[in-house]
Amino acid sequence: MSRRKHLAVRKPSGQTRMQMQLTPPAEVKRLREAALAGMRSAEWGTMLGRMYLEDKITSVQFSVGKRWADLVAEYSEACCSPRAPRSAKLDADGGSVLDPDSAKGRREVRRHERMVESYLDGVQVLNRAGRMVAFVVKNVCVMDLAPAGFNETEALRVGLQALAAFWSKQK
Repeated sequence: MSRRKHLAVRKPSGQTRMQMQLTPPAEVKRLREAALAGMRSAEWGTMLGRMYLEDKITSVQFSVGKRWADLVAEYSEACCSPRAPRSAKLDADGGSVLDPDSAKGRREVRRHERMVESYLDGVQVLNRAGRMVAFVVKNVCVMDLAPAGFNETEALRVGLQALAAFWSKQK
């Protein structure tokens, strides 16, 4: 007695047919490299952009995610945190740090104070939405990692929507 075949759409050879056509990994890599090189839409270069182009998040959520990533980078700069490792520069950067007592320095200090306040407010909003939400938003927007599964994708949507609602109330 033969074994019963699973209920699936089969090819004439007897092999199962894929219902959903997956993009080959080599093509995905080529598209990503092309985006990073500027030959395609720049959104393909980040995980947040890829989720937007694949209609997993809305345009509002995408713009909020980009704003959050920029805010985190500015906060890191304001806190004088160490930069990510990179290759050594052979040419000197030149220039000097602004004097905080000069007019330009005071403007820069005020800008940093506003940015730190905005960042801390955003962190508070994300923490109110839940620990998983804050974790996933950080991973996708800042660390450029893919969400693992439906729950993390939904947590990302909730977090970005919470930030969008908070920022729209501030204006």
